[in-house]
Amino acid sequence: MGCNSYLHYRWVSVLCLIVVCGFMGMEISATVQNQTASLLVDAREQYKRPIPKTLFGIFFE
Repeated sequence: MGCNSYLHYRWVSVLCLIVVCGFMGMEISATVQNQTASLLVDAREQYKRPIPKTLFGIFFE
């Protein structure tokens, strides 16, 4: 009896985990789908600067 209840508890836990992860995946895909981004670069002559020799001040993400 004890072994069967343990297996039942484990099966229900795995099933709940799958369901929760599925709903979280749907929520994430729904929120990311409608986002847009744009990048504007002002390349006019008056704003030009030389490229530095070192990479200090550049953020890598």
